Amino acid sequence: MKMVKRIFELAVEEGLLERNPCVGISVRTTEVDQKVLTSVEVEKFLTEARSLQHRFYPVWAMALFTGMRSGELFALKWTDIDLEARTISVSRSTQLSERTKT
Repeated sequence: MKMVKRIFELAVEEGLLERNPCVGISVRTTEVDQKVLTSVEVEKFLTEARSLQHRFYPVWAMALFTGMRSGELFALKWTDIDLEARTISVSRSTQLSERTKT
């Protein structure tokens, strides 16, 4: 909403509109209780997965250490990874079906 209001403010400043139609409008949303692992939980999770030699350990580690989403991980190509510069370029994502996610 802030961005929409600002865009209309700019239109008023540029003389494209006489007044900002967003003045006085407010949007109320409920706060989302974000469920995120703590660093201690991440460490415990990865330690356990590694000790069990779980086949998804590398995927989980990559996701947790980079913050990449599943679709971004699946869309990675070797050309996106620069080992010398220690960088990963995220330029695409794959839409995963519900069946693929499980």
